[in-house]
Amino acid sequence: MEKNYYEILGVSEKATIKEIKKAYMKLALQYHPDKNKNIDANKKFVEIKNSYDILLNPVKRKKFDKELEIQRLKNKIHNELNEKIIKSQQDKTQKKYGFRKFTLIIIIVISIFLINHIIKSKNKENISNISDNIESFDSSNTEDKKIENQLKNIEEKEYPNGDLKF
Repeated sequence: MEKNYYEILGVSEKATIKEIKKAYMKLALQYHPDKNKNIDANKKFVEIKNSYDILLNPVKRKKFDKELEIQRLKNKIHNELNEKIIKSQQDKTQKKYGFRKFTLIIIIVISIFLINHIIKSKNKENISNISDNIESFDSSNTEDKKIENQLKNIEEKEYPNGDLKF
């Protein structure tokens, strides 16, 4: 179905016979080839006459109304399918970007963990170096104490030649 006869005549789908006749008369006078010299006037006049003939005949009008309803249902189904297809594509895109976001978050978390681990390792090395230095300092202190103790334990001895020895 290509044309909507109601739209051609400019009437509603609930228009009465009287309203259809009135609309036809107005348009027929406007587009009649004897009155309108426009190139498309004849074509428009034939369209108006055909619409009038179908809508004035109760059987043809019912048939047209059914076709119109079928066309609307087809359009509705078509639109709903298109919407579902578009939504499905949007969902796929969102899932794809959702996965990318998730991957990026994982990479950031792992990076933070690694950086934290490296910092802790460096701190442990520094602490280890400090404790090594403290131990070496302590050990040098220990050696000093040993020498001091040894000096305390030395007794003065006098040898026959008169020398003192410690």
